[in-house]
Amino acid sequence: MPEKKQMDLKEFRNVYGIPENTVRDWIYDRKRKFPAYRLGNKWYVDIPKFLKWREVESERQTKMPWQIA
Repeated sequence: MPEKKQMDLKEFRNVYGIPENTVRDWIYDRKRKFPAYRLGNKWYVDIPKFLKWREVESERQTKMPWQIA
C-alpha cells in the first residue's frame, strides 16, 4: 500500500499520537509554518511536508535562541 500524501487531522493525530491542542497550536502559529491546509470545514496535513517540517523543527528546537536565523 502506498504511503498517504495527506491525512485529515483526526487520522493524523491518531497515527502520530499528537494531542489535538498541540496540532491546532502548530496550525495557528504562523512562525512555525505547519504544513496543513483547510478544505471546507476540515483540516488536512500534507504528510511528506510534515516529515520534513518535523526534521527542521527538531533541529531548530535544539539550537540556542541566538543560533536561530
